[in-house]
Amino acid sequence: MKEWVLPALYGYNDIGMSSGNQYWKRLWNIKAPSKMLHLLWRMSKGFVPTRYILFRHLLLQSGVCFRCGEEDETPLHAIWSCGASKNVWQQVCFYNLINHSSFGSFQDWMDFAWSKLGMGDMILLVVICWFLWYERNQTFHGSAPTPPHILLQRAIFCWEDIKASNASHDIASVTNRSAQGIWQPPPMEYYKLNADGNAKRGVGGVVRNHEGVLMGAVAKQEACDISVLATELFAIKTGLEFALDCSFFPLIVESDCLEVVSLVNMEEDCSAADGVIVSEIKSLLRQLNVSEVFYRSRECSKVAHSIAKFIVRNSGCHLLVRGRAFLAHGLY
Repeated sequence: MKEWVLPALYGYNDIGMSSGNQYWKRLWNIKAPSKMLHLLWRMSKGFVPTRYILFRHLLLQSGVCFRCGEEDETPLHAIWSCGASKNVWQQVCFYNLINHSSFGSFQDWMDFAWSKLGMGDMILLVVICWFLWYERNQTFHGSAPTPPHILLQRAIFCWEDIKASNASHDIASVTNRSAQGIWQPPPMEYYKLNADGNAKRGVGGVVRNHEGVLMGAVAKQEACDISVLATELFAIKTGLEFALDCSFFPLIVESDCLEVVSLVNMEEDCSAADGVIVSEIKSLLRQLNVSEVFYRSRECSKVAHSIAKFIVRNSGCHLLVRGRAFLAHGLY
């Protein structure tokens, strides 16, 4: 008999059947592997072989949880209420946010978690659910229980890999759109530095967050006559120093000068006249854990270019941190 027809035969209405499509839209929009989301879909529908479900189908003589022996093993109990699962959840940073006296169903618990957690924590919640269900099955088939802290550590390692993969995908997507001449905000929890220089030795840099909100800006005029290429390099260097001083990381760096991008991203040492500046930029990139600088069109650097022009008219060095100052007067 196919698994998907079982809940209808059980008459198991207390698993939780949310009305409307909002629950399922939120579930499938979580940026986690599809196999993990599919497990949560099965949990939400009651399409998993917990002891209580098997008991209702007359395949077991009792539906009581085999680990704690205190309650029927529903999907919610297996993942959340059982003491074996609680020992893991209590070590999670957001446990107190989602801890509640009682939930009517697995979907009720998920709905409550959505109301309290952001996307990053929801991904971790999904990963932990996956590892808890795998651990439950291993224990059911005779394996020795895994210590809670080890189980959580494995889940966190997996979560970090998923976040890194999501970030790489988001960065590639943002970079492709930026190359088309449209400035795009960075992925969630990232900052983006746009730096630019002009022929009169003015350099400017702007840092914005994933919502496009200005976090800070730096403007400076170099004291001596330098080439246009050197000015663009100094713009990147000045912006990176500013980002490092203000702890704007993780960071994405963009430049509208293709020659600068090529010099900074090449693995070998630069033997050109501006090799010293390139080496200093590479050192700053390593300190900020930035792997490369991305190229984007001039249309994406209007704000940084305006800052560079402004500093030529107002000689000196201007730092704007978490404030709009002259940027509020039309530089966007």
